[in-house]
Amino acid sequence: VRRVDPSWFNVFFVELWKYIHGALLKILNEKVLDKLRSQVKEHTEILRKFGVDVSGLDSMGFVKFDLGSKPAELSDMELTRRFIKSTEEKVLQLDGLVTYDGETDIVIDAVVVRVPITRIGFRGRFSVLLRPLVGEKPIIAGAQIFFLDVPDIDYEFSVEGAGTALQAMVSIVKTTLRKTIVEEIQNMFVMPNRMLVQQKVSDECEQNIDWSAISHPMPDGILRVRVKSGRDLVGADVAVFGEATSDPYCNVTLGSKTCKTSVVSRNCNPDWPDNEFYDFFLFSFKQRLKLEVYDDDLLSSDDYLGGFRQYSVGELFSMAQTTDGKEYSVWIHLDVSSVEGGETVEGKSRVELVLQFFGLTSVFPAAERLLLESTVEEEQVRMSRSVGSALLASSTHLLESAGEGTQQAEQAVQSLVAGTVCGFFGGRCGPASTEDQELRVSGPTLSNVAMLALDLHGIRGVPLDVIKTLKVKIRLEGGLAVKEPDVRTSRKCKLSKPRVFFKQAVPETLQQVVGRLIQKEGIDVQHVARLTELEEGTIAQVMRVHSHYFGQWEQAFHYLLACPVDSELHLTLLSGKEEVGVAHMRVRDIATMEGMTWKHIINLDVKPSLVAKFAAPTGQLMAKNVEMRVTTKLRYFRRRPHEPRTLI
Repeated sequence: VRRVDPSWFNVFFVELWKYIHGALLKILNEKVLDKLRSQVKEHTEILRKFGVDVSGLDSMGFVKFDLGSKPAELSDMELTRRFIKSTEEKVLQLDGLVTYDGETDIVIDAVVVRVPITRIGFRGRFSVLLRPLVGEKPIIAGAQIFFLDVPDIDYEFSVEGAGTALQAMVSIVKTTLRKTIVEEIQNMFVMPNRMLVQQKVSDECEQNIDWSAISHPMPDGILRVRVKSGRDLVGADVAVFGEATSDPYCNVTLGSKTCKTSVVSRNCNPDWPDNEFYDFFLFSFKQRLKLEVYDDDLLSSDDYLGGFRQYSVGELFSMAQTTDGKEYSVWIHLDVSSVEGGETVEGKSRVELVLQFFGLTSVFPAAERLLLESTVEEEQVRMSRSVGSALLASSTHLLESAGEGTQQAEQAVQSLVAGTVCGFFGGRCGPASTEDQELRVSGPTLSNVAMLALDLHGIRGVPLDVIKTLKVKIRLEGGLAVKEPDVRTSRKCKLSKPRVFFKQAVPETLQQVVGRLIQKEGIDVQHVARLTELEEGTIAQVMRVHSHYFGQWEQAFHYLLACPVDSELHLTLLSGKEEVGVAHMRVRDIATMEGMTWKHIINLDVKPSLVAKFAAPTGQLMAKNVEMRVTTKLRYFRRRPHEPRTLI
């Protein structure tokens, strides 16, 4: 780690500031405005009650955008040389703090009123990861830009005019704008999300770069957080008899994920359930855990009772105490300086957290292997979800004593699990011992035991005019700690250059000319044959490549699983809103692959109604199926006691 003088970078910021204005405005217009309009439209009924004409909301936009002459500043910068074991890469990472606090001239035209933003404050810790480094120009083949945590953002609005209707619109715009910008920053830049900048490299070098793994790397592990209790919280609800009290709950945030605890009624010294915990993907021990405590109110907005965000995960583990080397307990005092009535509990209001860290392993647990190989009925396999994590909890103690992966440990686990499974399914084997039963019931019934990573690479066999409309809807069913399926959608496909064949017979430049004449200019094959002195059959072969381009997503999705062998992935290829084809994948099949990693090509049969849409311009090639390239990885939590301080 080397400290870096930020003054050199700040000189660049001054020169680039006016160009940064344009880039930010483009992002706001492309990413934020549509969401802002749709969210304002959700309040249409309220606005109409105030007499606001909402017919022109589609024209809402920025009429002025000037961040002023004072640029953002970089500070607290350091350069780290890192070694990534999984790929044996040496990479460089630049970390720093970016702050901005300046007067602005930004005006939003909200149809019935113009809403000026007169000041913006911004503060966040950023990272620039220079990866991959290659032995040819441009040397730095890519860079990833991201924030470890959600940045602090503050705005100041001023209102031109008065009136109830105007005030109603301004209030809605303020709320929705703040929410929309924070959400978009989370989706684009807050870990695990990041912006990837790619440089052009040679085809030979390109083949050795996995851009999806680079832009969406696997986490270092899983951080499990349990909010155990709170003491001396602010009483926000005035009681007729007795002292003021609160109905507290907590929001816990790490990276772009936020989880909410249950509400404890009328208690300023709450204790939350032991089986209420939350799992977060941890990419760096430098990430900061944020906790906010609120008082739950039915008829008004929830009152803020205090919180903290100044501690990184590594600092929390260093401050924590442990008795068994697995669970770490730490008391954190809450900042109540901005809380009404907070002066009465200053220095006393606090929350207790229990932390666990799980590394990830590609070793398949013996307990899961038995479930995988079991020949019980399908309905019984589905019932196994409720005991899957309990079986693994039992195997924890055996693996700890005998050593994970050893023959002795696996035999012991198989013996235990065989008795448990057969007893559960009514087999001849008896139930596990009383001691084993006690081990199984400790902890929640459906806790996460593994993570699934889906890397969506690209597609081929798709015409140029279709490829940019393609998305993939991913539906994960079964094996989750919750009953509802997890449904997500990829971004739109990006065009990649077509793969070039016939390099010897037809030069690459000539292939590109042929493709342009037919696809772009609409010239028929016979005329192109005369112009290029190529045979029509050769042109048809060239067009079999150039009429069906390659598209790239290079996007990854991470999931937490409670019973992986009972999980299924359903991938639906969409062209706009039309369904092109569907592919199905069982997680149990991934578990049987070497290293629990499956690199494969999925053939999707195109629906008959869309075959014409996927045909080549020459009419000689009909695309009956398209090929999607994906990689799936299954990783189990390491169940042995782990000392996270060694990784900080």
